[in-house]
Amino acid sequence: MQNRVKVVCIGHTTTDNLIKYDGTCRFESTGGAGVYAASGASYWGSDHDVGLVTRLGSSYNQSCIEHIRGHRAINDAGMVPMDKKGIHLWLLYDADGYRHWVIHHDSCSREEATPVPSEIPESYKEARGFHFSPLPLYPLADLINTLPEDAWIQVDPHYEWFFPEYREEWERILRRVSVVLPSEDEFTKFFDIPLAFDIDNYKKHMRELSAMGPPIVVLKMGPQGAILYLKDEDVFYSIPSCAEHVVDVTGAGDSFCGSLLYNYVSGDDIITAAIKGMVGSSITLENTSADENFHVAEGVAMERFRRVEASVREKIKIL
Repeated sequence: MQNRVKVVCIGHTTTDNLIKYDGTCRFESTGGAGVYAASGASYWGSDHDVGLVTRLGSSYNQSCIEHIRGHRAINDAGMVPMDKKGIHLWLLYDADGYRHWVIHHDSCSREEATPVPSEIPESYKEARGFHFSPLPLYPLADLINTLPEDAWIQVDPHYEWFFPEYREEWERILRRVSVVLPSEDEFTKFFDIPLAFDIDNYKKHMRELSAMGPPIVVLKMGPQGAILYLKDEDVFYSIPSCAEHVVDVTGAGDSFCGSLLYNYVSGDDIITAAIKGMVGSSITLENTSADENFHVAEGVAMERFRRVEASVREKIKIL
């Protein structure tokens, strides 16, 4: 019998086709932000305490599905097969590393691939924390509203819906949210400010985002790590990356989110949980697909955390 689920990750599965500016290509890779987030949590989990709510397209790699279902940390009760192909994406990289997502013409839509509230198992609703990977705006609101009022909820906004014209909808959603984790690109587009690191301007708007509801705002900064804002203390922390070897950046931010949530609801303070988030991200950066993440041996993440913790803490700054 599986133990009680500690955290739940809710999001898409995708089949990714990657083309980098230097000509590097990788086709038919197993992906999806929901799966990557769950893999980040799984680096620390055990006894099937990580729930995954996702729709499995008919073309999604069956071997990967088997690896996820059989993983020591995953509770698969929320993994629901669907009769559609699923989401297939091109991931196209500019020379400076900027990434574009292009959906295949015969792919199902993001809305079709999004779980509905009835697909969240009742047993999952007792979890300590919930992470929503990027999802269409209105289904996201419905999913959040099906959770208990006191649920600890993380939301990583979807780049297609995190814009000023959706501000009223986000203000309603964020009243229920504990942690919001936009990327720097998404954050600057939402507030219509330049994508150029201006800490005073960023701090102003992180406070504004937190005022909508979340007591914690995490701004994902890619290779630069992350900026944390804690509303109760009105303090900003710069958390550096601890990446050691970068093979593919796909899913690294999602794994950061899953790792952070798992460790925070397990009792770590937010700074320690964020460092462990960076550790989870660094592991994913060394892999080429979500499937590979579920082959990471138990204890690898904790061993790396113990090795890098002191050096990372030395580099943390109060901004």
